[in-house]
Amino acid sequence: RYLVKKVEVEKTVLVATAEFDQATCCYLADGTLFDRRQHILRRGGDSVKLPVLLANLLEIFVEAKGNAVPTADFMAKLWASNQEDTRLLYTAIGRLKKSLNNVSSDMMIENGHGTYRLVHKKQAEEPLTKSDNV
Repeated sequence: RYLVKKVEVEKTVLVATAEFDQATCCYLADGTLFDRRQHILRRGGDSVKLPVLLANLLEIFVEAKGNAVPTADFMAKLWASNQEDTRLLYTAIGRLKKSLNNVSSDMMIENGHGTYRLVHKKQAEEPLTKSDNV
């Protein structure tokens, strides 16, 4: 849905504003839009459709709100069959990093001490510890 609003300036122009459902869309710290329902990342004029696995992975990061998430939590949430091959997780994280780069996102995924967190590049200097996980 779009709203059309008349704005008075030197001359009258129409401005289109996109309206997003807060339950299905969220903004990452750098302004990248994540459409949870359609699994789309958007920033500026760039967008990328995420496979279901990567969308679920990003959802876990979003729910963590910048806190570190243990590898075991990812494994339990993404693979209900008690998958223990963490290489699947490492591959998925690598693919998510690439997707973030494809939309010129300033977000990055850090790892340390068996955990991962999604942070803005400006926060990357802060130490990553297990105590970050709530």
